[in-house]
Amino acid sequence: ADIKKFVDPKIPLVDYYSGEGAIGLGLNNPKQKIELIESNFEAVEYAKKNIELNKLKNCSALCCPSEKMTELITADK
Repeated sequence: ADIKKFVDPKIPLVDYYSGEGAIGLGLNNPKQKIELIESNFEAVEYAKKNIELNKLKNCSALCCPSEKMTELITADK
């Protein structure tokens, strides 16, 4: 609830170092795209399972080495 006050629901949310998605998925807004980025493969698998179990159509999880995470930022996201 404290973090949600600082998130603009009109802007896509990128959660770097997301782990299994406890924070990013907790900020879920069905009208906002949420991308979870994590370098640990096992954590990403748990994040994907959390997305599936909660039927979140606007969320996705990606496994990416931390040194390449900034390459995922684009103006069209």
